Amino acid sequence: MVAALLLATALAASRGEAGGFHPLHTTMAEVTIDRPRGTLRIVVRVFADDFGIALGAMGTSGSWDTRASAYVRRAIAVVAHAREPLAMRDCGTRRQGDLLWLCAEAAIPTEPTNRLALRDRMLCELFADQINVVRVTDGAKTRSMLYTRGDSEKPLAD
Repeated sequence: MVAALLLATALAASRGEAGGFHPLHTTMAEVTIDRPRGTLRIVVRVFADDFGIALGAMGTSGSWDTRASAYVRRAIAVVAHAREPLAMRDCGTRRQGDLLWLCAEAAIPTEPTNRLALRDRMLCELFADQINVVRVTDGAKTRSMLYTRGDSEKPLAD
């Protein structure tokens, strides 16, 4: 009985019948670090309706692309050992159904001793239950990280 109720609730939510919103507030990000080239790329998958709420809260000045890029740069930061955020630049947006993929890139210091850290506050100002999952690929190493409201920067490498 409980399993049937949970299944019915999940199906209704996936069809938008549960208040018009999905029941989970999550983002999924892929971070790829290419140390030989000195680059870092982040691709964030986010629900379009949640991201639209965030952009609406920013006001209406500027184009959608300009506001989207500014929001991503504010919510996600990569810092080097000098504690200065790296300059992120937009590398495109793609939409598929209810999902958006937002891309940002940065040049990273190439010194082997350089330690990078990531802050991911995507949508945390909107949803108390927001969970941001980040998968980091640095050369042959891959790891997953989890961010929730109130989390600070976390090292990208062990």
